[in-house]
Amino acid sequence: LLDALFGAGTTMVLDRGTGTSAYACMREFGRGLMIGPVVASGADAALGAMDLIAALACRARGRFLRIDVTDAGGLSPWLKKSGLACVGGAVAMVREAQAHPIDTGVNARLFALSNQSFG
Repeated sequence: LLDALFGAGTTMVLDRGTGTSAYACMREFGRGLMIGPVVASGADAALGAMDLIAALACRARGRFLRIDVTDAGGLSPWLKKSGLACVGGAVAMVREAQAHPIDTGVNARLFALSNQSFG
């Protein structure tokens, strides 16, 4: 899924000198552009996610922009302050998340879904 998304849109990666700490993708979707997924790790994960979202949103200036954020990511107030109105809720769907834990050694957090239909 990530290979297909990254191939279809613009991908940004955040590296503050210690390796990749965040990534985000923006692509054509419906009547405009969609930002997601947005994944970040580390102590400043939320700041990294916001930096990438802001950079991608600047490229979308003047176009319809959609981002499906999770409640756990906590970015809704910042997005609203930035001028993106909340028009609905997004539910993160997972398949057998507890049955197949993945320990990558990185405390990665999901801040925005690829889209609601495939999480």
